[in-house]
Amino acid sequence: MKKIVPSTVGAFIAATLIASPALAAGSGPQCPKALPVSQTVKDVPDGFKAYVDGNPPKAPDGTAIPLPLVAILFWNGEPGGQPPLPPASQSKTALTWKFTPAQTQNLWMACAYDATTIMVATKLPATLSACTVTLTPDGQMAAGLSCQ
Repeated sequence: MKKIVPSTVGAFIAATLIASPALAAGSGPQCPKALPVSQTVKDVPDGFKAYVDGNPPKAPDGTAIPLPLVAILFWNGEPGGQPPLPPASQSKTALTWKFTPAQTQNLWMACAYDATTIMVATKLPATLSACTVTLTPDGQMAAGLSCQ
């Protein structure tokens, strides 16, 4: 699985939350482990033909294949115009976000998936004060998400 380096969300994201499809369930919100995504070409230029090159992958019959979860990000406000919140602390085994009371009033979590720029996001409960992602022993994959 490859790391995501989104150009629009800040340089720290490259080191943030590379998750496995086997993301363990923890307390609090959980990202879908995979997201079915399909891409189509609206207008093929004259003289060209469109082909599926496997990024994102498609089944031979053209149906979407679920893309694995690769990152979890948090925003103060709906994702869009501002960068995501950086973790408050990080180690080789975990990343932790701590939220201020003002942030929790409009706190959002987004789930990013491999081979696509599409993310799904949800507004989180105002009762949350922190979220921790436990990483695999090599520090490259998320093993679980726990929020309090």
